[in-house]
Amino acid sequence: MLDVQIHDRRSATSLAAVALAAGLVLISPLLPLPMPGFVTGLPWKAEFFSSVFIALLLFALYIYRPKYLASAFDLQGDKYFLGIICALAAFICWSALSSIWATSPASAAHHTLSWAAVLIVTLLVSGIKGSRSFSFAVIGIPIFIIALTCIADLLSSDFAASEGVLRIRYAKFAEMLITVSPLMWAGAMSAKQSRVRFLLLSCGALGWVAVMLSLSKGAFIAGIVAYMTMFWGVALMVRKYRRRATLLAGTWLALTLAVQILFSAATNIPSTTDYISGKADQTRSTSQMRLFTWKVAEQMIRDNWLIGVGGDNFGLRFNESRYRYATANPSDADLEIGEDYLFERAHNEPLQIAAELGVVGVLLIAAPFVLFGFAVFKIACRNKMTPLFISCLAGCAGFAVASMFSSFSFRAIQNGIAFAIVSGLALRTLRNGRRMLNEEKGFSYRQIKLVAVGAVALSAFLIFTSAAAGLSRFYQYRAQGARDNASRVELLKTAITLDGENAAAYSTLSSVLAADGNFPGAAAAMRTAINNGIGVTQTYSVLAAFETSAGNATGAEKAMSEAVAIYPRSVFARVRYAQTLELNGKYSEVRQQIDAANAIDSKQSRGWTALLRDGDLAAFRASAQDTGIDPPASLRPSEAVFQFIDSRSVFGADRR
Repeated sequence: MLDVQIHDRRSATSLAAVALAAGLVLISPLLPLPMPGFVTGLPWKAEFFSSVFIALLLFALYIYRPKYLASAFDLQGDKYFLGIICALAAFICWSALSSIWATSPASAAHHTLSWAAVLIVTLLVSGIKGSRSFSFAVIGIPIFIIALTCIADLLSSDFAASEGVLRIRYAKFAEMLITVSPLMWAGAMSAKQSRVRFLLLSCGALGWVAVMLSLSKGAFIAGIVAYMTMFWGVALMVRKYRRRATLLAGTWLALTLAVQILFSAATNIPSTTDYISGKADQTRSTSQMRLFTWKVAEQMIRDNWLIGVGGDNFGLRFNESRYRYATANPSDADLEIGEDYLFERAHNEPLQIAAELGVVGVLLIAAPFVLFGFAVFKIACRNKMTPLFISCLAGCAGFAVASMFSSFSFRAIQNGIAFAIVSGLALRTLRNGRRMLNEEKGFSYRQIKLVAVGAVALSAFLIFTSAAAGLSRFYQYRAQGARDNASRVELLKTAITLDGENAAAYSTLSSVLAADGNFPGAAAAMRTAINNGIGVTQTYSVLAAFETSAGNATGAEKAMSEAVAIYPRSVFARVRYAQTLELNGKYSEVRQQIDAANAIDSKQSRGWTALLRDGDLAAFRASAQDTGIDPPASLRPSEAVFQFIDSRSVFGADRR
């Protein structure tokens, strides 16, 4: 199926269809599907389509091209290649083993299956004849679609109103484009036909433009690293293509400067350099958030240094580590960051691997890269470098740099598959001298077919788990439009049955149960939602409200006490905690919390006190008469304000 030798039109059509399907899989996150307004948990869309494609491809190869399948899973040959694959397989097994101690075994399984898909694609690309031409077709499709879609969205949208949505939508593809687009430029260097050269260069240029227009600072820096590595590498190590590499480097530089200057000076859309310099984001809030996340990640690593907390369990254990960090560093002003933000990933892949899989996981994942480094050195010493091989190295280097800042990296399977394609093309060099399977020489395909069946089984498991997660979100979406609460409850319970860790479904269910007056059930559902990763100050406040309405004053106090322990510099959490303490008659402790809130920000503290005690209208009037009181519209977090609109506090007389 992947043979570059096409004997008839039917074969050509089949090959084109497979390439198109593979390319569309990589951009499946763009596919518009009905989704609820509040989505949490692990991604599923790209995982589902990727696993379906891999399973079908393996099955087709098993039936129609068994020799190709045998070639892909034959690990005989270069010792470096064998070491790389075995080390990666050991890392995957360690990830699977981490489900034993993980808070969420399902998340650990998701991590394991995603990496298994990366390994399978790497073996297919590196071992099947003709996969190089096929890979170029596969990666060219998403480059064109993402680039054209990104340009159209930016030019047709009100950027000021949709900045966050647009940046997130395309930043998740930036790493993929950084990884694959240098290959197009390298192909243009070595292409003999001018038409092919123009097509590859156009595709590569569009890929780099899309990276720049994603407005991701980390991706832009990583892209510069990738392209400079490629151009300098070819110019220094492949004399035959030195002139073309220099000309293309100048073209790339001119394109980069043109896009940056055009968007900065001629449009209302900032350039990436505007974000890096601070011109477009003077608060640098995203940078501060990343730095704080890394501090908490380091705390998680110190507390679980040997085996980690389990694959893809970083977000579920974040609040625990945040509490421990706050206890150890009570004066850190950064503790104010993110009281209304869900920290699901570390924004640094090495840190997240260290936190989730410990020093064992770090050593296992580092081993393939170290071995590959030795192999590259050997190839360089033998003077066997080619533009394609150097571009693969450059793409992997760019991906590595981007992974230091991105929350996606290998956590988005489309990025992992793109990395697998590029690394697989590089590994072909290590497999060229291996002994090929040949039944006439006594080699049997049985064992390799068994491995292929195992790969299909892993893909099928990922199909099942991702489909269940997707259906869970669909039932959650249907619950939004249900006519009555009884129907909403049933739909949400179905969503939870399909994915028992769908925190958003539990959160929505708690609101529906509260609307029916079932406050004990609402409190239990909200507690489960918090345990599954949405423990921010406003959700703790909602939990406290449900516990109060259920007659469980102790439970309400416990909820806000927990919130203050995790978010000690949250003015809202402290004032809200003071409210619950006053309800329980603990007036001396009320004073302590209010004093602590005043010490953090007296205007915010007085504003929250007025809102919770007197309601929104009275709080607004008080702020108009006293500049030392922030109005409700200025209180943080803003989402928490809506809990108290048109309401009156259960505070009694003001005893402070």
